[in-house]
Formats: sequence, C-alpha cells, structure tokens
Amino acid sequence: MLAPVLALPAADRDALLDTVRAWFRCGGSLAATAEELHYHRNTINHRLRRVERLTGRDRSDPRAAAELHVAVLADGLFRRA
Repeated sequence: MLAPVLALPAADRDALLDTVRAWFRCGGSLAATAEELHYHRNTINHRLRRVERLTGRDRSDPRAAAELHVAVLADGLFRRA
C-alpha cells in the first residue's frame, strides 16, 4: 500500500511518513499535528491529502485509516531492521 510513497525521493517520503505518524500520535487532530511538527495546519492537511492520493486510502474512512496506520507502523519496524 505504501509503495507509491516509498518510491518518492527520500526527503518527500520522510516528510509524508513523519506527518502520518504524527497525525496518528495526535489522534487525528490537524491542529495538534501541526503544533507537534511546527508546521501550519494547511501544510499538514496538504501532506495528508497527498498520502491519500498516493495510497488510494481516505483517512476519514476508519478501515482505510487502520490500514494506513498498520502500514506506517510496519514500515517503521522493517526500515529499522
């Protein structure tokens, strides 16, 4: 599912994945994610929409959000190995 994101240049890929991870840590709050990452809320929303377009998963759909969450957790685990 993350293949289109992982295929991006490292800086883009990492920015998107860091944003998604922070968004989940912040319970899906754009404002809290923006505060944590020190970016404007619109930047966070833009990045999340980009992930939606690349993965075909709508973050407002609980199943799609769960799939995305599992995928970014797995990516974090396997990339550290």
